[in-house]
Amino acid sequence: MPRALGLRSMATSAGVVCLGPNSGGALQIQQLPRQVPGPDEVEIAVEAAPVNPFDVRRSEGYGRRLLSLLGAARFPLVLGNDFAGTVSAVGTRVSSLRKGDRVYGVKPPSAAGTHACHVVVKAAHTLPAPASRDLQEVAALPYSFTTMWLAVHGAGLTRQNAPGRRVLVHGAAGGLGTLALQMLSAWGASVTAIAKPVAFDTCRRSGAVSFVDAATKPFSSLARSFDATLNFATWGDDFALLGCLAEGALGHATTVHPMLQNFDEYGWADGRLEGDSGQAVPSRSSI
Repeated sequence: MPRALGLRSMATSAGVVCLGPNSGGALQIQQLPRQVPGPDEVEIAVEAAPVNPFDVRRSEGYGRRLLSLLGAARFPLVLGNDFAGTVSAVGTRVSSLRKGDRVYGVKPPSAAGTHACHVVVKAAHTLPAPASRDLQEVAALPYSFTTMWLAVHGAGLTRQNAPGRRVLVHGAAGGLGTLALQMLSAWGASVTAIAKPVAFDTCRRSGAVSFVDAATKPFSSLARSFDATLNFATWGDDFALLGCLAEGALGHATTVHPMLQNFDEYGWADGRLEGDSGQAVPSRSSI
């Protein structure tokens, strides 16, 4: 990744640089060159950029084989996918946004992520931020909300069919689980949260109506009575969650598929075989 090395003529901006697994995932604030946006791009002055579990795992080298195809695996690099801020420069073919617009959006995994004061992104990946919302609030939506929304729809749930449905959410106290509880309860679903007891009150405030202690191997105690199950916690629990589905249920979805880790550990061919061994689980996966 290019760095600013005291070139006075080059505009720079601060970024949080991850040094990689050989440095224990250490982070440094460095001055980096500001990139001129391409014809279909905009530069964003970032005001908020979340740290997702994916960022933490990438700092440890997770996904290095597949992400290397995107030029996003060589350290040092800047992590981060979501952002919110104001447009600071506009590409020549961009007409939907103007300098000074409040926006939020997402950038695909790269070596120049959103944990920086300025980031260049595709205009198509950027939306106007609601005037009534703080930018720190909307910054958490793109990656996390999209991942959760895809899982919910992958399990067969929609706003139209959710009322009255019984839904079991594993990992309910995490970021994705919390978003799922809020959305599903607003849709009228009856949501059971699997979480640690210390998080039960938080899950209740997010919309859960019943609770299961995640530490007590709960699946054998649950009847096959759920219309849909969602796994935001551990891939090893997918088959157990399938056993909680009622006959004629809508489906199950997971966001913790081990595909990237399999490629990292076993290589391209053997990693694919490891992934194929789990194809009996109908699921929608996300990195």
